[in-house]
Amino acid sequence: MKGIKVKELLWFIITWCVILNASIAQQSATQPILQLSSAPKNYVESYRIQTRGPQSPASSLRGLAGLHLGLGAGPFRLDQLQVRLPTSTQTKDYCARIATADGRYWSLNPYRRIDEKNVSSGIETRSRFHDLLAESYSSSDILVRLVATTLCNEDARGPLIPVALPGATKLGSIFAYVNAPGDRVTARLLGVDSNALANVKCKSDDSNAFLYTNYCELPLDTMIQKQATRLEIGLIGSSERPFAFDIQFSP
Repeated sequence: MKGIKVKELLWFIITWCVILNASIAQQSATQPILQLSSAPKNYVESYRIQTRGPQSPASSLRGLAGLHLGLGAGPFRLDQLQVRLPTSTQTKDYCARIATADGRYWSLNPYRRIDEKNVSSGIETRSRFHDLLAESYSSSDILVRLVATTLCNEDARGPLIPVALPGATKLGSIFAYVNAPGDRVTARLLGVDSNALANVKCKSDDSNAFLYTNYCELPLDTMIQKQATRLEIGLIGSSERPFAFDIQFSP
């Protein structure tokens, strides 16, 4: 009788160990590859009741407002952003600015890449406005700019990595969102030797967005993805030099 109870106890322990290990593995697999490197209390974000205006906290400066892989679709769920980081780079620090095109919501936070094997391609969030954003905005209303850098601010400089918004379609293209009032805009993807791999005329935005005036759809086939190292935004009708950015793609 005692032997039976001991066997039952051992079987019970083994079963729960298996369940616990499976649970731990599952939790590990859902860890986002980009995790916030600041303390929870230091998560920086803002949501304004006003639609837009000069007091909006989101920047409306000239330049690149967002860089996306494909076009977002459906409700915007902040915890469903996806990014594929290049495995060939040693970069571990990133800065992400997430904003609604009307300037009402924005966040700007530093991130750290984790190197564990079982991770998702997600970006960690501690937003207080997760449900409100999903109720109020489509993924197509969102702009994300992800920069590989150790210094996280509005003027963060470093290689750009395209981010896929929830429900993304047209994954064979990248979309650059540019704020350049009064100018016609072009975009080019350049290779190592500055050879043009893709060259497009950008379209004016007709949605009355606050953070950008033009959007550029650039093809992203396998060859371009392997060879492109730089994104150049040209301004027709302006004496300004083109905006130029290093860019990184995952193989």
